[in-house]
Amino acid sequence: VDAFLKDATALQAKWKCQDDAIVSAALSKCEEQVTKQTAEVYKMINSVSSGESGLTVILDAGEAPPQEHLRALNVALEGNLPSEMIPAKLAEAKPGDKQFGGLVQKVRKVCSFDEATLKSKLRALTEDALRKGNRDSELTSVRKTLAEGLATDLWKNAEKHAQALAQSDHQPIYHTVQLSKERSLDLMSWNTLEFPQLVGDAMYATPDVVCDGIAPTCDALLQILEKKGKDQKEFLMNAMSS
Repeated sequence: VDAFLKDATALQAKWKCQDDAIVSAALSKCEEQVTKQTAEVYKMINSVSSGESGLTVILDAGEAPPQEHLRALNVALEGNLPSEMIPAKLAEAKPGDKQFGGLVQKVRKVCSFDEATLKSKLRALTEDALRKGNRDSELTSVRKTLAEGLATDLWKNAEKHAQALAQSDHQPIYHTVQLSKERSLDLMSWNTLEFPQLVGDAMYATPDVVCDGIAPTCDALLQILEKKGKDQKEFLMNAMSS
C-alpha cells in the first residue's frame, strides 16, 4: 500500500508540473492586458485618493468620505477586483456609527494599493479565471486531456497494486451458542471488506456510491503508514472504488 501511495503521489506531482506549465504559458499571453488593467485601475484609485480633496486627507481629518468618491472607487474595482469593492451598506456609515471604523479601514486599504500590488492581484485573478475555464477554451481543452491522462494513470497504478489494496483487514468471528444442556452450535463469520460496485465498464464507482465499507480501512492504513493529507486519502478511496 505504501508503494501504491508513493507511485500515486509521483504521478500527481508530474501532472501538476505539466498543468502549472501550460497555465503559466497561457498567463504570460495575458500579461499585456494585465499591465493595461493595472494602469487604469491605479489611475482611477489615485484620482480620488490623492490631493487636498482626496480620500486620504478626508479620512485623516476624521470626516465621512464623499459618496461620489466611494462610487468612483467601486467603478475602478468593479470588473477588476470585485472583492475589494466597498459594500453599499458600509459606504453609508458616518462618523460615530459602529461601522465607520470598518469603512475607514476598507477605504484606506484600497487607497494604499500601489501598482505592484494591483498587478499581483489582477494576475492572480486572471490565473484563477484560466484555471476555472472562463478565459481560454483551448487551454481548458488541453487541461481536460491532461487531467484525463492522470485519471487513467492513477487507475493503472491501482491495478498494478490491486493485490495489496484488495486485502481485507477484517478478522473471523467465532461464537458458540448453547442450544440446550446437551447440544451446542459453533458459528464462524468472516466479514470481508466491502468494495463499492462498479456500473458497466466504468473505471471508478459513481461519486454518490456508499463507501462505508472502505473508509475506515483507508483511515487505518494511512494511520499505520503515517501518511497525512487529503490527497493520500483520495488516492486510496479512488483506488478501492475502481
